[in-house]
Amino acid sequence: MLSNFDIYATAGGNYKAVLREFTATANSSGQIVINFNPVTDNATIEGIEIIKK
Repeated sequence: MLSNFDIYATAGGNYKAVLREFTATANSSGQIVINFNPVTDNATIEGIEIIKK
């Protein structure tokens, strides 16, 4: 969903939060799969919130 996303550039510096929201549908096993592909250094994530509607 995010191609070549630069969290530092998006935040505008260190220690600033970035929030992105997405709608997803679980697969037939009830899973939502999240893949990370590093472009520079390593992918990072600090939290995931899943809200069932």
